Amino acid sequence: MNVLQISTTDGIGGAGRAARRLHQALASAGVDSHIAAGRVDLGGRNVVGIPEAAGGLAGQVLGAERILPRLNRITGEVPFPFPSTRLLERTAIYRRADVIHLHNLHGGYFDYRVLPRWAALRPIVWSLHDMWPLSGHCAYSYGCARWRTGCGSCPLFSPDLKPLDEIAQPPWDNSAAEWRRRDNLYTRTPLTVVAPSRWLLSLASQSHLAAHPETSFHHVPHGLDSDLYAPTHRPEARRALGIDPERPALVFGSASFKSERKGFRYLLEALSEPELRELGLQLLTIGPADERVAGRIPELHAFGGVSDERSQALIFSAADLAVVPSLAENQPLVALEAMSCGTAVVAFAVGGLPELVRDLESGLCVPERDSRALARAISRLLGDRELLDRLSDGARRQVLAEHRLADFARAYRDVYAGALHRRRGDPRTNSSRATAPAAE
Repeated sequence: MNVLQISTTDGIGGAGRAARRLHQALASAGVDSHIAAGRVDLGGRNVVGIPEAAGGLAGQVLGAERILPRLNRITGEVPFPFPSTRLLERTAIYRRADVIHLHNLHGGYFDYRVLPRWAALRPIVWSLHDMWPLSGHCAYSYGCARWRTGCGSCPLFSPDLKPLDEIAQPPWDNSAAEWRRRDNLYTRTPLTVVAPSRWLLSLASQSHLAAHPETSFHHVPHGLDSDLYAPTHRPEARRALGIDPERPALVFGSASFKSERKGFRYLLEALSEPELRELGLQLLTIGPADERVAGRIPELHAFGGVSDERSQALIFSAADLAVVPSLAENQPLVALEAMSCGTAVVAFAVGGLPELVRDLESGLCVPERDSRALARAISRLLGDRELLDRLSDGARRQVLAEHRLADFARAYRDVYAGALHRRRGDPRTNSSRATAPAAE
């Protein structure tokens, strides 16, 4: 089987990392997988930039397309006629592909208007990493339900909510027009839609992604290398990292500490609560922490952007708890990675997080934006070592049962096989249309 994955990046950010892990797992399972990325950061075998893949014209195309993402500041996230998207159709990796596997298409690199034509030739599997395919603009709707009926009057265009918006905004609200554009495409495009969380799968099944009668929906949780992300004895991990072995430690990770969605400010507010100030906490951070953070946290160990997964695993193992105070999430890798290292998680109960961080099984979830409740949950677990150890063990067991890398690849191979059978008119699968549970 040959699979061509389309991704914004080849390994940076949650969606890019998930795509790369699947790419490597598929290769180990005997699937010929390629990644064609809008931006190549890590490279490696069978990984190529979309413009570069086009061969002789790639240099000219790449030069022209460098301008287009900058125009997002003026026009927003609209489908520019990226020449490289259509040139990709001429390449060997596209022509050999039995299945096209889409990841994030936003980010100013892909002309998604090709989808009906591509779907007429081969199955298209689309892994959802956020709500962008459902909406006319946003990556997460924060409770707005306009994506169900056509968008317009987007709340994220208001000044008070604009900091939450992770998609480039034009000067005008173009969400209704973009919703109609995508709706028209989905009506003409049979898709196999996959989501790692049942929360997002349920929303997708209620959206215009379901416009085509042959579109099907599937739940496949993220996978990771649980031998790589494995517990290291906490005192040993702390010695290796130069961390005080006696004082309790929390870990927080994000690609952007300034992101309103990731909620770092709520963690800072929680750390200022009396019950946590008295504990003498250490905070371990993965990602580009703002220098101003150091002045607000007495004991900060900022490890910066750590790309080596063994080093990440060591940091997670050194912490007593991981904190994920996000305001919107699908199935965040930072929580999954911490759990795989035997570190329980405290998180806000948003999106797909309560499915992953199960109360009193692998961590605790508290009401969103409630930094006081966040502080109480952290204090409760740090003050009850027996409970904390039980949840940490439960987190590791949950990952081993549901998120092994081999199972991740096997599940996607089954999804691909089902999509190919439906394309070939197999009577066992042609009328199959998976259903999702009701949204919580």
